[in-house]
Amino acid sequence: QERTQLIASLQESERRWRSLLEHVRLVVVGLDRQGKVEYVNPFFLELTKYTEAEVLGKDWFENFLPNSQQKSVQQYFQDILDPDFQPHYQHSILTKSKQEKIIAWNNTLLQNVQGEAIGTMSIGEDITERYAIERMKDEFTSVVSHELRTPLTSIHGALNLLSTGLIQPQSERGQRVIGIAADSAERLVRLVNDILELERLESGKIRLSKQPVNAAELMVKAVDQVQVMANRAGIKLEVSPQAIESEIEFEADSDRIIQVITNLLSNGIKFSDRGSSLWLTVELQQPEEPETTSPPDPNSAMILFTVKDQGRGIPADKLESIFGRFQQVDASDARKKGGTGLGLAICRNIVEQHGGKIWVESTVGEGSSFYFTLPENHDN
Repeated sequence: QERTQLIASLQESERRWRSLLEHVRLVVVGLDRQGKVEYVNPFFLELTKYTEAEVLGKDWFENFLPNSQQKSVQQYFQDILDPDFQPHYQHSILTKSKQEKIIAWNNTLLQNVQGEAIGTMSIGEDITERYAIERMKDEFTSVVSHELRTPLTSIHGALNLLSTGLIQPQSERGQRVIGIAADSAERLVRLVNDILELERLESGKIRLSKQPVNAAELMVKAVDQVQVMANRAGIKLEVSPQAIESEIEFEADSDRIIQVITNLLSNGIKFSDRGSSLWLTVELQQPEEPETTSPPDPNSAMILFTVKDQGRGIPADKLESIFGRFQQVDASDARKKGGTGLGLAICRNIVEQHGGKIWVESTVGEGSSFYFTLPENHDN
């Protein structure tokens, strides 16, 4: 009877542990001494999209790890079989579609009744997103530091020349140095303002004030804001007559949409040659009649804005990345033209908060067309 109770107790304990392993939102993998998979829990299968039959009995290192990490992780495994092993490490695993997932592992050595190592049980947390966020923060800090240092160095150098008397402020050279310092200070203010603006948008601290707006009125206001800039650059701004005459109305934060259009127009002016043209159009797209490579929302008619230039164009591998923070086709040239590398990231955030999309199509040497869509009635 005592033996029966002991067996029942062991079975109940096993049932509880198995229930825990099968419901926990962590990756659980059991390996034998040779590194063959003996157990995986449902969350592992959910994360990797494998079936249990595709995993059990397979070599863990050859089948589920990136080639670049197989040897190092195999060495970790051998270390775990040693009584003085280090139980914590992290590495990537491969999903069925060969996507890498970064897992932080806590490993336990399994032993038989004689105390001999028979395998391992590893419980891991998927830290892929956390790792990406931390890496993005590091990159952001690095880029911001560089972008801030450049104008600050220029300002510091100019003030040093003037304060030590090496250059007289009233001289031609002195005036030029003062001008450089003023431009650097203006760029610094723009950069800080853009960083703060993007942070407020992404954190949801800026609430959109949506009102019924007229597309033509927004376009006219945006063009008015960049007209002087276009005149100085020798760029002809053209707004389609149909757009001006249209009675397209929708719900949006008018100031923010003007900000998006103005930014796209400004970029077109900066990176176009003197004497070229810049076109601004708007049209109403019905769901069943997509007219561009990016399909409209099937649940609503969409307002499509287009800004088309005759500039240098954008390489195919940059068409998506330019909407990220500090992502520019030519960063050094963009700095000369007063860019901060945050304008398109701000535009994308504003458009997406309205329930729309923004993208670009381009041919190097011929020009680019920036598109963004907004729902006719976002509440729908």
